Amino acid sequence: MEDIILKCIGAVYLGVEKEGDTWLGRLAGELTICGEGNLRLTTKGIYFSRWLPPKEFFIPLDRITKVELGMTHLLKPIFPGRVLRIFYHENNGERLIFGVWMGTREGQKWKEKTERILCPPK
Repeated sequence: MEDIILKCIGAVYLGVEKEGDTWLGRLAGELTICGEGNLRLTTKGIYFSRWLPPKEFFIPLDRITKVELGMTHLLKPIFPGRVLRIFYHENNGERLIFGVWMGTREGQKWKEKTERILCPPK
């Protein structure tokens, strides 16, 4: 069984971006349908359940390479607050960035907690 470490109801999914691609090629394979849903950080990874249209996303912890707070995602400015950008890799080696907005304060807490799990203090 996995434990829930953090959860956020009503987080806004902003899409998946290709890391380091040209500005025209950042869309990662599908039409980006933004939408609200539930975000959970667990001992296994990060889950996002978009409400409408329904879609499930899961990023295992061992595939996450970096977490940052940014001002834009998929070339769209985010205001107020910042977008939580989760950098990860797929099995095929493709490097992607999952973007989610949680309001003006939650992003920093999520970034710090995720970084602590990925790189625990010694």
